Amino acid sequence: MATIEEQMAMADFLNICLSEFQDQYIRKSKDKFFVQTSRQGTCLFFIPDQGCRVHPVKPRTCRAWPFFRGNLMDESSFDMAREYCSGINPDISFNEFVRQGISYLEEHSLTSEMTNTPANALNISGVRGQGAEGRRLKEEGRRLKAEGRRKKAEGRRKKAEG
Repeated sequence: MATIEEQMAMADFLNICLSEFQDQYIRKSKDKFFVQTSRQGTCLFFIPDQGCRVHPVKPRTCRAWPFFRGNLMDESSFDMAREYCSGINPDISFNEFVRQGISYLEEHSLTSEMTNTPANALNISGVRGQGAEGRRLKEEGRRLKAEGRRKKAEGRRKKAEG
């Protein structure tokens, strides 16, 4: 998906006007705009052995790859992505991929909850460790870490006194 702002940034990067950019590269479906793909199914901006032609201004959805909702929710989707995407460590476990993915998406403000985007691929609600239960577990982890730090400091203090 590509917002109008993202389309304008890509058009500007390619030194063409927005309407020309949309005619050449964008497909509209209902109220969403998508970058078109080639007959082989690859993005029109992907250049083999070079990468993304518009990398500095690529859309949020592209910046989130491979941490799409499907890959974070479903281990078989993750396995397929890992098999075909050279950017995914072939030795990473599904749980570690999910942990890293959620961290990356949140750190870079790419989740749909943070920006109200309709892009489902970036909606991480319901992904392991998310939602009310996930927040409770995260808070419990923070509390236990803080308690451990306090106990460690107390032990060092007692050792210094004794």
